[in-house]
Amino acid sequence: FRMVSHATYALLVGISLSSLPVCAEDTFSAVMARMKPQGAVSIHYEEVRYLELMDQPWRGSGYLYALPPDLMIKEQWYPTREIMGTNGMQLYYYDVANDVRHSGELQPDDPIAAHINAFRALMNGNRELIDSLYRVEFLSKPHSWELILMSKNPQVAKTLAKIVISGLPEKPADKIFIIQTDGDRSELTLRPESSKAQLQSKIKMLFTEMRGEN
Repeated sequence: FRMVSHATYALLVGISLSSLPVCAEDTFSAVMARMKPQGAVSIHYEEVRYLELMDQPWRGSGYLYALPPDLMIKEQWYPTREIMGTNGMQLYYYDVANDVRHSGELQPDDPIAAHINAFRALMNGNRELIDSLYRVEFLSKPHSWELILMSKNPQVAKTLAKIVISGLPEKPADKIFIIQTDGDRSELTLRPESSKAQLQSKIKMLFTEMRGEN
């Protein structure tokens, strides 16, 4: 991002970080506009879950894929390979190691639907979807931007405290925090990948594998 990273010459020694020039303030509209994809999307993620019932944080990693407008897939590679995806309001899950599949329709009052819709809106740059589901607070800081989402649905709000999405100035999101009302939370670090040939075909193949149609 466009920001002076360190002082190179002696005459800059002693200048505080706050006095260095920074890029123009981000806005909610600007962030969502640059999140809007031109085609298929691939994002590497690392996830850490802090759960009250676990002594140590749970860690996982894999890839998030989106094929606008409705297909979204989370392919976990670590600690075990699992595939979860949605096509519209239809949810699919495939435990590869145990060859177990589940599917069902997402319900508006389901907190899982709230998480998925936030990801869908983020990966598609869909501000309208976010505005319809969440109360939004956007903060533009000197060295980052932050989007705070709180569900408008009272049933979802009983378990989901908030979702916090953040990124560097003039860049897409690189962090997502999902915070539950009971104190459990998940943190995801995102690294968008450059477009690869045949990415659209790969996403469709994953969708087929997840549904057991191959």
